[in-house]
Parts: sequence; structure tokens; C-alpha cells
Amino acid sequence: HMKSLAIKQTVLGEQHASTAASYSNIGRVYDKLDDWFQAFNYLRKALDIDKDVLGSQHLYIGIDLTNLARVHCHQGDAGQGLALSEQALEICLLSVGREHPRIATIFDVQGCCYMQQQQHDKAVSLFNQALTIRTAKLGSDHP
Repeated sequence: HMKSLAIKQTVLGEQHASTAASYSNIGRVYDKLDDWFQAFNYLRKALDIDKDVLGSQHLYIGIDLTNLARVHCHQGDAGQGLALSEQALEICLLSVGREHPRIATIFDVQGCCYMQQQQHDKAVSLFNQALTIRTAKLGSDHP
């Protein structure tokens, strides 16, 4: 991912949606490695570029906010994770509608945040909503 980022910075420049996508991908890797400081740095950079290039209501902003919400939840800050995921949900609902797999992803993040807060009923409800969306849109045999 770092090599891809360097190429995009050289060819496309820093202020390009594809460059932001590389920052986001790197941030997601750092999240998986539990290096939340680096994850936040890369994901915030992606969000800043996308806002500058695409505006504040673009679907990619919703995706960036979802990624940041996930990291907050993983590091133990469920409250901030929920706040960011609500912002993401508002943007993504405008872009893709309620029955889209992107919305299911947001519900999954919110469910994880509620699990962390020991609000299991809310979490299960969100996980079920996510499953319903994915089953309807992708089929019951989709991996």
C-alpha cells in the first residue's frame, strides 16, 4: 500500500481521491495491527483530502467516517465511534439509500460499539438489520 501511495502522490498529486483511497487502505491496515495512532493519522488524511476534493456530503466521506468510527470502537471509545457512525449513516443514506450494503457496514460498526457499551439488545438489532440488508442485496450464499 505504501508503494501505491507513493506512485499516486507522484502521478496524481496529494489532492486526489485515489490518493485518499491509498491513505484509507493504509489506515485500515494499521487498525488491523492495533496501531491506532497510525490508523487515525492515515484515515484522517484520507478524510481531509476527500472533503477538499469531493465535498462534505460525498459517499466517500461516509466511508471515511465509518472507518474512523471503527477505529474508535476498536480502541475502546465507543461513544466517539457511535457519533462518527451516525454522521456516516446520514451521508450514506443520502447517497445510496437504506437498503445498500454500505449501510449494513455502518450498522455493524454501530453494533460493535453498542456491544462494547454492554447494550446487547441494540447491538443484536443492528447486526440483524445489517444481515437483512446483505441477504436481500447479495443473497444468502454470499461470503
